[in-house]
Amino acid sequence: ESNADTFVKWGRASGGTYDGQAMLMTNWVTGIATSSADMSALNGSGMTGTYLIRNNSTAPYFVSTGGTAGTVTTGLTDSVTGGLILNFSTYKLAYNLSIPIAGNTITINGSNVLLDASSAKFSDNTATITGAGITGSGILFNNASVEGSLFGSNAERVGLQYGVQVTGGGLPNRGGNLYGSVVGTKQ
Repeated sequence: ESNADTFVKWGRASGGTYDGQAMLMTNWVTGIATSSADMSALNGSGMTGTYLIRNNSTAPYFVSTGGTAGTVTTGLTDSVTGGLILNFSTYKLAYNLSIPIAGNTITINGSNVLLDASSAKFSDNTATITGAGITGSGILFNNASVEGSLFGSNAERVGLQYGVQVTGGGLPNRGGNLYGSVVGTKQ
């Protein structure tokens, strides 16, 4: 599963091996990174970037950790919605993701997240993860729930990967790990 536009590519692959280990699935977002010089110019503009996430997501997938551990439930491609607002003067951002999976909708929200202007990247390990009777925590690097980066000379795109461990009665086997990638377009 893969998609691309002028600035970024995103996708999901399953199977294969990496470093001798079997891979269940992997997600990616890659592209033409916003340079530190471009970030400086955007910072001086006093601009706020509003990004819409719609019709640009990999199918979310859920790997159960209880009951029948390792059972995979896959959602629909382009089903994740949300948005991101970035203040280029302070390099702080807020985002929200709404992820439908297995008859549930899991939301991941972050605020006051600092963007590293030298790399145009961010990581959030303080996100709020909710759903109907669902709780969660981040499982990416340094317990992050979301990692992202800006793409294009005017930061035309934002790419995010999410990885959270969620538990709750309405989930397959009462809990597991949820993963996926999304791309937001600056409005």
